[in-house]
Amino acid sequence: MKKKLLAGVLLLALILSSLYFATRKTRRRIIPEEAPPALPSVLEEGRELARSVAEEGIVLLKNEGVLPLDPRSRVAVFGTGQHTTWWYHEGGSAFVPLSPNRVVTLLEALLAYGVKVDEEISAAYVPESLPTKTNEFPFTEEEVRRAAERNDVALVVISRYTSEDFDLPRRGGWFDAGWWFTYYRMQLQGSYYFRGWELEEDEINLIDAVCRHFDKVVLILNTPHAIGIAPIVEKVGAILWVGYPGEVGGYAVANVIFGKVSPSGKLPFTWARRWEDYPSSRCWGSQDVVYCESIYVGYRYFDTFDLEPLYPFGFGLSYTSFEMQVERVAVEGSAVTLAVKVTNTGRYPGKEVVQVYVTPPAGRLEKEHQRLVAFAKTDLLQPGESQSIEIAFDIASAASYDEAGGSWILEQGAYLVRFGNSSRSTRVVAKLVLPRDVVVEKAAVRLNSEYYYRRAEEKGIPILRRTPEVKPWSYLGENAEIAKAPTIVIDPERIAFREGAAPPYYPPTYEKPDADAVVTLRDVVEGRYSLGDLVGQMSVEELVDVTIGLRGSSAPSLSKRGIPELVPSDGPNGLKAGTAFPAAVVRAATWNLELEREVGRQVGREMLWARISVWLAPGLNTHRNPLGGRNAEYYSEDPLLAGTMAAAVVKGVQSNNGVGATLKHFVANDQEAYRWVSDSIVSERALREIYLKAFEIAVKTAKPWAVMSSYNKVNGVYSGNYFNLCTGVLRGEWGFDGFVMTDWWSRSYNFRAYIAGNDALMPYTEESSWATWAAYSFVVNQVKEALANGTLTLGQLQRSAYNILKVALRSRALAVMLGVSQSDLYTYEPPPDYFKVKKTQP
Repeated sequence: MKKKLLAGVLLLALILSSLYFATRKTRRRIIPEEAPPALPSVLEEGRELARSVAEEGIVLLKNEGVLPLDPRSRVAVFGTGQHTTWWYHEGGSAFVPLSPNRVVTLLEALLAYGVKVDEEISAAYVPESLPTKTNEFPFTEEEVRRAAERNDVALVVISRYTSEDFDLPRRGGWFDAGWWFTYYRMQLQGSYYFRGWELEEDEINLIDAVCRHFDKVVLILNTPHAIGIAPIVEKVGAILWVGYPGEVGGYAVANVIFGKVSPSGKLPFTWARRWEDYPSSRCWGSQDVVYCESIYVGYRYFDTFDLEPLYPFGFGLSYTSFEMQVERVAVEGSAVTLAVKVTNTGRYPGKEVVQVYVTPPAGRLEKEHQRLVAFAKTDLLQPGESQSIEIAFDIASAASYDEAGGSWILEQGAYLVRFGNSSRSTRVVAKLVLPRDVVVEKAAVRLNSEYYYRRAEEKGIPILRRTPEVKPWSYLGENAEIAKAPTIVIDPERIAFREGAAPPYYPPTYEKPDADAVVTLRDVVEGRYSLGDLVGQMSVEELVDVTIGLRGSSAPSLSKRGIPELVPSDGPNGLKAGTAFPAAVVRAATWNLELEREVGRQVGREMLWARISVWLAPGLNTHRNPLGGRNAEYYSEDPLLAGTMAAAVVKGVQSNNGVGATLKHFVANDQEAYRWVSDSIVSERALREIYLKAFEIAVKTAKPWAVMSSYNKVNGVYSGNYFNLCTGVLRGEWGFDGFVMTDWWSRSYNFRAYIAGNDALMPYTEESSWATWAAYSFVVNQVKEALANGTLTLGQLQRSAYNILKVALRSRALAVMLGVSQSDLYTYEPPPDYFKVKKTQP
């Protein structure tokens, strides 16, 4: 079917819909007047799983004996976030659109559970009562005082909205959409008020008034990331961060508030006291953005430079208490094993997270104070119950990247092994001594650090350095722990060495088979011809049709080839037609890899139900700054937590066989401002240790079908046109065997993508008055001209088609097309996990 996708119109529609959800004033019901229509069973299963995930992802930041509440409590709920501006997802392509009956706000959940909610207070938040600008109702002191007399506890809900295509402002204000549409020369009429990272005066006044009159005040944060709550944190009795908790998030929050579930979430990011405390605040938001903080992102900065956060990475309270004891530390080759016993010493059932960090020795390379290397979450432990957990990680995961030699190196010295339940509550349990330097992997100097240092100097931006004068965070008794910890010598000869491959810039050409018949994908499956034969027989037009839009044989030139369409669907928070799961940042806060794998299994089941082949998720960009507009759909500031969570969800999706996942956005797409044309200027070391590492973990331990390149440039080159990224690192060093696609209408959408190893150009657009570079006919002419003048080789174009068809051979869509069993076609075999966890039964 002929398709005309007008890119500008679609993008404008996306933004308008996001603005609608950000500024809407009404919801037609508080509780449903009639039962919603029944969902398909697969979505009912997803809905129940979404609630469980949200419950585990909620983080209790503070509790002075306020929570859990007595179910008989009379509750006054303040703040528009309780219902009108309750966000289950952020806007943009990660948003899963649902009918209103499927979304459960906090107020709806409280009413559905029969909680005694103060109707006079909640009624004040109906649209007619809301001020035009702030969306907060200005209660008088007397009204708050009377509410305190009628109720036992106050809940204050603060929400923040973010979306693809714009970042959270630092301070709220009237937002003219034109400023971030400047590049497209479009202008939306009117302005919209968006709240920013800082709390606003009306929010502070509301919290102050409530705290003056209520003895028990619970602050609930329906936000995508940390926001500036330092001015009021001492005033309230309890604080819950609930993030964007998905379609039934209201039920999950209510279950935690009233003690049906003990919170077990841990922060996947560092919560600073001030926005200026984040080191990227010095170099954020410009079109050419220098990553001035180098490797010191998140807790790696706060711990190394001894800056006290409001709440540290990995932090989260519970209604119960736990005792953790290390029973054994052992080394076998390069594998380090900790045996930990966790006991519930409190009065409530609960779960705890064991976090393992390594402090590397000082050496020639400057290093962060500590690095997360493994973690494990317990099962639900009843009061008095214990569980033993064995965690094994490779000491090579503590290696640093040497830009000079293009290698990963463990420098000689003592590596301190720490464990605890947050980055600021660990203790040293072993000293691993390496008697000499060991190169664990030989990569290559590929990613142009010279450009980074030159551009930083030109822009006058100093690069953060750990000088000898910098003293890291420490704690009372740490030196005694280090002295007491057992010393284990690691044999350098038993640490494996790996050398990355150097894939050819000019791949060989597939020759046309000696056959008159048209070779089809069925012929390849049934062994009559090889995939190379099929690709070798294709014309240039056919090869281009394979690579644009994943259309398969719906492309006219491919009608006889029997190639299935690989139908894609967003996004990181759930399939577009499926369950609206909690946002990825909330799922990361569960620190539960088994649960995230189950999310993936459910997404895969929904893909089969909806006939989707490729899920455009998970998102793996880094929480470089809390203002990042898409932080909610990315996991963490830490690459190990992000990478292992992504690997878990990919394994879950692909365990359904015949459907696949996509890692995105590759790489350094960490802000939304200027994202289509921005240049992420990053040192090779920071790229490899922080921004690429999460992708590396997921590629090596999950074998995803696809990777999506990002809109932005990386050190001056658009990511999808960057051979050293798409082929050198991704395929040569990591062994990726899927295909790479562009983001939609990316500036990488051109013949240079084939040279780089970016195989698929997305989407298919026959013509466009806006994204003229991303029009099908334009690319076809480009390719013919480049082949004629030798800029592009036939082998490079064939390689891209081959990579896509290799994945098509795994697909359920092909099995259905051919009428064969999926097990006869392809069965997914997941690689080993990045680190190993064994748990006994409680």
